[in-house]
Amino acid sequence: MAPLSGHDAPQDRVVEDLVLLKTIDMPSVIQNLQKRYDARRIYTYIGETLVAVNPYQTLNIYDDEYIKRHKSREIFEVSPHVYALAEAAYRNVKRFGRNSYIVITGESGSGKTETCKLIMRYIAAVTNEKRKTDIKLVKDTLMMSNCILESFGCAKTNRNDNSSRFGKVFEIVFDIDGDPFRGFIYSYLLEKPRVVRQQSGKEIFIFSTIC
Repeated sequence: MAPLSGHDAPQDRVVEDLVLLKTIDMPSVIQNLQKRYDARRIYTYIGETLVAVNPYQTLNIYDDEYIKRHKSREIFEVSPHVYALAEAAYRNVKRFGRNSYIVITGESGSGKTETCKLIMRYIAAVTNEKRKTDIKLVKDTLMMSNCILESFGCAKTNRNDNSSRFGKVFEIVFDIDGDPFRGFIYSYLLEKPRVVRQQSGKEIFIFSTIC
């Protein structure tokens, strides 16, 4: 990454948005992410993109109090967090009637599956304030689908004990009240060779789940 001219933030200052670094290059980015990680701030923005560093431990930053903290708040009003991203996407749908897309990408073991769960948890928590039974059924079904998908599509690898061996797309359709009334799950690129043969240090899936 070649150095780029950034804003006038001091080089040793830890920023919540990487575009505010005085010099935008790989060492500066890594140093900033490392300092935030050491302070247990695993989320950092780079413009409209949220960077997450997997802490490989349980952090108390996803409970109901954090959900309340991010509900109906603009993304710039709160510190970087996956709930802030989910709220921004949801508000875009509810307030402006526009489609929103959240693309989660990263290395194996970076926390993509857990991030997807957290986004769905947030959406489930802030919708259906009227307690409609049909909406609750949709939300519960979408949330519980993760367990099924992981059982039949995840396996242990050398780098990750619960690695997704397929891709998936969750599509949530909202009604005029902003409540999810329909959902679709599309899976693709299942690692089929793992079904019929096992490599050293790796597990096959499906059969262990059936047992």
